[in-house]
Amino acid sequence: MRPLLLSLIASWAATILGIPPFGTAETRAEIIAGTSFEVPIAGSTSHDGSGGELGFTVTTTGNGSGSVVAGNAHTGSQSLLLSPNGLTTYAITFDLVDISGFADVFVRFYWKASDGWEVEDFLRATVAFDTPESPLTFLDLRGEETGIPDLNANGFVYVAANTSIPNEATTATLTIEASNSFTPPQERLFVDDITIEGTTVPEPSTLLFLTVGSVVAMATAIRRQRRQTWSA
Repeated sequence: MRPLLLSLIASWAATILGIPPFGTAETRAEIIAGTSFEVPIAGSTSHDGSGGELGFTVTTTGNGSGSVVAGNAHTGSQSLLLSPNGLTTYAITFDLVDISGFADVFVRFYWKASDGWEVEDFLRATVAFDTPESPLTFLDLRGEETGIPDLNANGFVYVAANTSIPNEATTATLTIEASNSFTPPQERLFVDDITIEGTTVPEPSTLLFLTVGSVVAMATAIRRQRRQTWSA
């Protein structure tokens, strides 16, 4: 009888206190990794991942530049600018992120572009992970092109690009590629606020501790109430 009573108390306590029954999961969203380019100094073309920000490397082909700059940020005071000087291609490769132990993981970043893009110019974002669906291209915009959204339609306003990652994946790597061929201030491209987010599940031992604690607290309260009733 006592085990049944304790089980009923545990179930009732879990419901009252908002604790999930043992064997179920309570999840919360959190940022696994990210960067808003606040730690690297202006002019940096790479970052080693220190200071709590995701590391990255910018590779360019041509005379343009891709580097951290002050201003034009989505949040904070810095952003990453891809600025052309003649035909230039860019690849921003971010460090590999361990997403094991997380569910419902997604990648998000913000971008904005000035006008002047030609049809051969592009902005592309791809995330690679360790499942057969990899790699996944989730943003693929061109310059002036009829019938599809193009880079000139951005209006120099930050917009978000994001995609989810399969729950089976344990790693994720984001790459942003672009090509432009004019001279500033035309065809400038800014990116900012890169995040990889997901939900984490408490360890079973944590759930057990919370549940047992609630049972003990409830049993103590019941005994105290009985003693008060008897003494009355």
